[in-house]
Amino acid sequence: MPKNIRKACILFVFMLFMLNGALDLQAEFYKYVDKDGHIFYVDDLSQVPNEYLKQVEVYPEKYDHLTEEQKKAQRETEQKKRQALELERQRQLERDLQKAAEQEAAERQRQAELAQKRIHESPVFIEGNRVFVPTKIANNGVEVETLLLLDTGASQTVIHRDIASQLNIIALKKGLSQVAGGQQIYTEMGKVDYIIIGPHKIKGAHILIINHEGASVTQNGLLGMNILRNFNYNIDFDNQKIVWQPLQ
Repeated sequence: MPKNIRKACILFVFMLFMLNGALDLQAEFYKYVDKDGHIFYVDDLSQVPNEYLKQVEVYPEKYDHLTEEQKKAQRETEQKKRQALELERQRQLERDLQKAAEQEAAERQRQAELAQKRIHESPVFIEGNRVFVPTKIANNGVEVETLLLLDTGASQTVIHRDIASQLNIIALKKGLSQVAGGQQIYTEMGKVDYIIIGPHKIKGAHILIINHEGASVTQNGLLGMNILRNFNYNIDFDNQKIVWQPLQ
């Protein structure tokens, strides 16, 4: 609950308490003025100094003209009215608080939806026409940052064996996969806790693990369509970044 609403509630309840107390204590009271001109009101004649007793003005209780039985009945009636009024005020306060809470929740939801729809940008590295995407991969409490080559021709996301070893990925499936040029290579299918690219976190992602042989390369795998198909994006080659856009 916002602080300003909470303060208003406390003040409202305090005022009700003071109002009820003032009504319940209503009785005969006395007024006197001291030698310095200060005015005093007291509800007990013994609180008036002796030198001011002669000038005391008495303000009677409004029920003084009634019998004791009538006074009692009148007080009970007014007490019931005050209780009913207080109950209605409390109910109205609860309705106002509920409405404020609902409005606050709706605004949070609206802001969250706007944040999801907002266009995001994230940096990439570009060599010629090749786009390398900074990627975080996590599994079993270990998170590794690496570069994956964005490859719209790859059906699956692929990582090299050394990255898979750091992440302690368990092979769920083993076999041969065909790569560009028709060559078949040995692969293992695994699953990681999550992959992060730009503003997106993909949980429970499946990846292929391969043994990289030959000269060292810039990337440690391929970012394939099993990940990319979930997003709309454009490559800004001039500024070396990906512009992520909301799905329509």
